[in-house]
Amino acid sequence: MKAEIIKLLTAKSMSLEPSSKNHDAVLPEDIAHYLGTRGLSGVEYNLLVAKYADNSKARSLISQELYYQTYNNFINLLKDKKLQHKTTIGHQRSLIQKFINLAMREVIENACPICNGKGFIANLSQITKCVHCDNSGNFIYDDNNRREMIGLTRKNYSIYKDFYHNLLEKLQNIEISALSKIGDT
Repeated sequence: MKAEIIKLLTAKSMSLEPSSKNHDAVLPEDIAHYLGTRGLSGVEYNLLVAKYADNSKARSLISQELYYQTYNNFINLLKDKKLQHKTTIGHQRSLIQKFINLAMREVIENACPICNGKGFIANLSQITKCVHCDNSGNFIYDDNNRREMIGLTRKNYSIYKDFYHNLLEKLQNIEISALSKIGDT
């Protein structure tokens, strides 16, 4: 089963057209049952639903789970760098959440937000290649873009870079595990 089939879980608007007479249709209940029998953990299930069904509730649950899993690692990083006394608890929480949101965006959303995944930017007078995705439609996540998206200086981003990459790897491993459990690689 391909992960894209999960998109069928999303609610559709009511159609007044007669439905298919074919009884071989795949229903959202069928997909939910299939996912329920694959042994997915909660975070794996939520990642698939967030990515392929664009479900904001699932995104929120992943974010919350990652926050609880990574908070102590972040605090230990601040202690190791002797920075804990320089940041407020509110700032620490905000920074952790920014890293989580960026990692989730990087795993879940591939399309370039500048050109909307088209690879070019068109206005009334010209069509230009999008430099943010190198004309591919897929946003290029590199450390310069990441630090700008989070709003950190180069120096401050270098302090947290390993933390972010570990968080991103953790999220990517969750996706790989979930896809392998449903037979998609």
